[in-house]
Amino acid sequence: MTELARTELGRIDVSASALQLVVARAAEQVEGVRVARGRHTPRVEVAGGTARVEVVLAVGRGTIVPVAARAVQECVSREVGSMLEARVDAVDVSVERID
Repeated sequence: MTELARTELGRIDVSASALQLVVARAAEQVEGVRVARGRHTPRVEVAGGTARVEVVLAVGRGTIVPVAARAVQECVSREVGSMLEARVDAVDVSVERID
């Protein structure tokens, strides 16, 4: 579990699998992109109100990789930042496969 906040009523935690799902759904909003499954799951580190994300992608043939990767960075940053109320310092994108 990742601790997001502490309030006067207690802690607010979120599971790694929930964070991975947020990242995957945001990344897959970009046309021609899907999150690589299996040994590469998205990673989200949250500390001190900031987040850092790592995501591995597969892109469709004909997809312009730098354009798609930047779009993924923007979508993931927006969604993670909004849902976690955290500043996203980085979204590191790796393309593992071109399908």
